Amino acid sequence: MKGRDWSITNVVARRLPRSEAWLDEAPCRGQWWLTDFPVDVVTQTSRHTIVARMQTALALCAACPFVQACEERVEPSRSYYDGVCAGRVYRNGECIGGITGVVARVA
Repeated sequence: MKGRDWSITNVVARRLPRSEAWLDEAPCRGQWWLTDFPVDVVTQTSRHTIVARMQTALALCAACPFVQACEERVEPSRSYYDGVCAGRVYRNGECIGGITGVVARVA
């Protein structure tokens, strides 16, 4: 929808208590086109190609101080997330690639 920001940070922010205003400072804030990908990409593109296309978003994660908080809130595996979260690329909630040097996965 034109004019609406559907980035992961904005969608998650609407569900968070005020104490988690870190989303306002997240490097990916307002850049949903970098972190999310369309359904046709999920179903018709190889893992390698998806990860390669997500390099700009992964670069944001590499310098992001909120990686652990991001993964805790999005819960990519539980929510079957498609896109980049916490330095990893997910397809249907499965990690298919990512960058090294990010905070260890939250159990």
